[in-house]
Amino acid sequence: MKDYTLSLALVDFLPVLFSGWGLCFVARWLSAIQPAAKNWVFGSIVFIFAAGLMKASWKLIVVLTGMNISFLDAQLFPVMGTGFILLAYAAVVITKDTWPNGMPILPLVLIAAAFGAGLYLYGQTGDRKWVFVGIASVTLANLVFSITMIRYSLKRAMKLPGFLFTLNLVGIFAMSGLARIENQTLAQQWAAETVNTGAQGCLLVAAWLLYKKSNIAKSHETVS
Repeated sequence: MKDYTLSLALVDFLPVLFSGWGLCFVARWLSAIQPAAKNWVFGSIVFIFAAGLMKASWKLIVVLTGMNISFLDAQLFPVMGTGFILLAYAAVVITKDTWPNGMPILPLVLIAAAFGAGLYLYGQTGDRKWVFVGIASVTLANLVFSITMIRYSLKRAMKLPGFLFTLNLVGIFAMSGLARIENQTLAQQWAAETVNTGAQGCLLVAAWLLYKKSNIAKSHETVS
């Protein structure tokens, strides 16, 4: 088990708060475009926020009590990957002004495949190689979501949100690389926390700007 400091454990809640807040703006924006997808979109946010909250809580419990509740730690990538696959699908489909009448099958198949691959690797090796499947699913789904947000912003001349979503994407790739380091030093942990907090801060501001500018555009169209 890694050695954490109280300050590091507390700071770990910041990116969780930033991403959850920012994704709520995204969910409200997507739901306004396609009301039929509201439950799907907000459900995906619940998965993502819950994953981050469980990981941050696990770290704080380790610092305060020394207890290693491994279940909380192990849920980060499977639960977050589920949330981002659902969100990425919604973002791609809704920004094309479509939504299926029934239950979307593709994202559910992708989630099942990720879980199946993870369970297979765990059964074959018994070590933490299954984590790489989770990291890959989170990174790829986040990549699709981020590119969708960047393209939508730039096509509508929203340069600042597009730039901030791009910075968030850079941070995601940096975090993906750092997450592969098994025995991180305290300095590496702080570097990862700083990158994560900055990336999620960019997401929050970008999502708020996108939501605000989209509402302004809608109100102008209504008036005209």
